[in-house]
Amino acid sequence: MDRLIEAQSPNTSPERLAELANDTIDKVLVAVADNPSTPLEVIEKLSTVRGWRVRCAVAKNPNTPNDLLEKLANDSDNAVRFRARKRLAQL
Repeated sequence: MDRLIEAQSPNTSPERLAELANDTIDKVLVAVADNPSTPLEVIEKLSTVRGWRVRCAVAKNPNTPNDLLEKLANDSDNAVRFRARKRLAQL
C-alpha cells in the first residue's frame, strides 16, 4: 500500500500529507496523524475524526499543541484520554 508508506514517511510533503488525511483507510489516517511532518491544520482536523485510533495518534504526535492535547484528555475514549494525559504530564 503506497499511500501507507507515504503517510508514514517524515519526508512526505505537508501538502501530500494533507491529501492523505482524506483517505478512507484508517491505517493511512493513523499514519498521517502520527507523522511529525503533518501540518497543524491537518492534525486539528484529524483530532475530530470518528476513529479513536486516529485521535490517539494525534495525541501521540510530538507537534500536537497543548490546547489540543487538553481537549483530547477529555475524549470519550479511554485510550485517547490516556495518551493525551500522558503527553501532557511529560511537558
